[in-house]
Amino acid sequence: MEPHVYRTDDYGRSWQRIAGPGQGIRGYAHVIRQDAVKPDLLYLGTEFGLWISMDAGKHWAEFKGGNFPSVAVRDVQVQERDRDLVIATHGRGMWIVDDITPLRELDPATLAADAAFLPGRPVQQRIPGVGGWTAGDALFVGPDAPARSEEHTSELQSPCN
Repeated sequence: MEPHVYRTDDYGRSWQRIAGPGQGIRGYAHVIRQDAVKPDLLYLGTEFGLWISMDAGKHWAEFKGGNFPSVAVRDVQVQERDRDLVIATHGRGMWIVDDITPLRELDPATLAADAAFLPGRPVQQRIPGVGGWTAGDALFVGPDAPARSEEHTSELQSPCN
């Protein structure tokens, strides 16, 4: 069970293997996707997990964020608007990695540093409103329900009477 992943730079005249067991990748490959923003960033779904390369397949690291299990990854997509990585697995459902902007910003210097700050999407702070503003015609109220329920009974007349 070893992955066979190749790339071409000359429209298929020649091929170079970019993923194999010598790089620590486990399981055969189901899907590989290239990031639309950072072309050297690759996502590889195998029978035993998700692998990420930041240098076009020279080196790979197993994705373990959020305690991601060693499960078959059947598809990987990047949701463009929110920059989320959507991972389809076999047996564990869908996983969503929110905002991969920090992943796109990683480089060898950042990885070698003891600590680093990476950009992400803007944060919104939401404070619930309390108070007396008017709701206009969007406020719908009515009388309270009766305090007790009433019992209604009726007697049926037999057709034989």
